[in-house]
Amino acid sequence: MKKLSNRKKLKRCMPERLKRRLRKMEDQVKYPFRHARALGLRKKIPLTKRSANFVAHRGLSAAAPENTVEAFRLAAQSGFVCMETDIRRTKDHKLVLMHDENLLRMCGRDVLVRDLTYQELSMIPVTGGKQPGQAGGPGQDEQAGRAGQDEQAGRVGQDEQAGRIGQPGQREENIFHIPLLKDYLIICRDSGMVPMMELKDNWNLKEALADDYLADILDQVTEVMEARPVIFVSFNLRSLRALQRLVRRRGLVQVSFFHIMHEIDLAHLPWYKKHGIHISFQGKNNKLATIRKAKKAGVRLVVWVVDDPDQARLYIREKVDWIASNGKVWEE
Repeated sequence: MKKLSNRKKLKRCMPERLKRRLRKMEDQVKYPFRHARALGLRKKIPLTKRSANFVAHRGLSAAAPENTVEAFRLAAQSGFVCMETDIRRTKDHKLVLMHDENLLRMCGRDVLVRDLTYQELSMIPVTGGKQPGQAGGPGQDEQAGRAGQDEQAGRVGQDEQAGRIGQPGQREENIFHIPLLKDYLIICRDSGMVPMMELKDNWNLKEALADDYLADILDQVTEVMEARPVIFVSFNLRSLRALQRLVRRRGLVQVSFFHIMHEIDLAHLPWYKKHGIHISFQGKNNKLATIRKAKKAGVRLVVWVVDDPDQARLYIREKVDWIASNGKVWEE
């Protein structure tokens, strides 16, 4: 029979009131973000759009379908400093913006982006995500998109049969479509926002994206943004390093690189600092002590995704450089 530790024996003898108090204290250590209100941060840290560098995650995806021109325009109008998106390449090597490699979630079509030409892709409307005027807050957009997917996909199928969608050169008005990278960059440039672009299309982390792919991205970015600041992020460190070498050969200086990870890699912080690679991390998987160690090492940080104002205050207090959210978390 397994022997109980002294701590467990003590817990068994405790009154229920003390057990609840102990559990709350343990939670405050394990999950500090759940107890931001208890820390009194609302009074100590005012929350405005100038309190931090707020990033619109895939545009203002709490108000419009993610990675669409409408979401980007709304983000620009809302006062975000930076706007994040995801880059993929079509069959005919056009650079488009889509988070998923498959169109099923956002467009109701079970097909890969890389298997379609841009002309074919431009005929498919975006029916998922948060539609304007749709009820529900941040985090409900994907559920709402899936709920209406079958019905909208059916309507699209009828449109194709009728010849209104799917024919070369024809597009329905007032329907969201998958934009080109240049569309996004022009909005960033004209609104004075910093573009934050995630490199997709390669989940084999042992291989970098092709040189011509990276060169094409950099050509379009420099053509539109010129010498303005830009940020590249990716789960694929090899792709980031390859793009970093290309940037240095071209003599570009206003380009930053962030390696995406779920948990901050404390063991390799000196390497990241040495090579000018910073870290983009998932907020819910990292304790405040871990964030402090990364900041102390001199590494810049992006946290995703923060839709709670009290959580945002905590990250502001810890001097996290960029805070990504689906909607506005600051007070007007």
